[in-house]
Amino acid sequence: MKGGELQSFLKSNSTCGLIALKHLPQTAPIGRVNSRILDFPFPFSYIPVPVDKRDPLLDVQINEPHQDKVVEKQAARLIVIRRRKMKKHKLRKLRKKMKFEWAKVRQRRELRKEKLFQAKLVAQMKEADEFDAAEYVSEKLRKIEEFSQLEEKKRKFEKKL
Repeated sequence: MKGGELQSFLKSNSTCGLIALKHLPQTAPIGRVNSRILDFPFPFSYIPVPVDKRDPLLDVQINEPHQDKVVEKQAARLIVIRRRKMKKHKLRKLRKKMKFEWAKVRQRRELRKEKLFQAKLVAQMKEADEFDAAEYVSEKLRKIEEFSQLEEKKRKFEKKL
């Protein structure tokens, strides 16, 4: 439609009120090939189209949902399986992402345990170096002697009573 035809169309259809613009492709000449004009669709041309004034949303009534109805779950088992698969996928993704950080933590933990173990071994070696067998035996003999003397005193004391 040309400009004059459009205005006359709108005047004749004045009962419609609102005008919506609708996209329709037109053609525009872009050049000559073998003395013929090539037409190219031009996407940015619009022509007005009349629209009815009545709003269809005013006729619709909105009611509250019934509380008596219980919505039955469809494919509940599939939802459970899907959730489990998603958890498994996320766990795999987390393991891949954190593999080296967790390895570092594990290595530090093992190193700490190894250091404690080495410290205990060094303490045992130091104690073994300080151990004197002759002194140990003489100490044990002295304690046995003391114990036997106490027993003897006890027997003498009981006899007196």
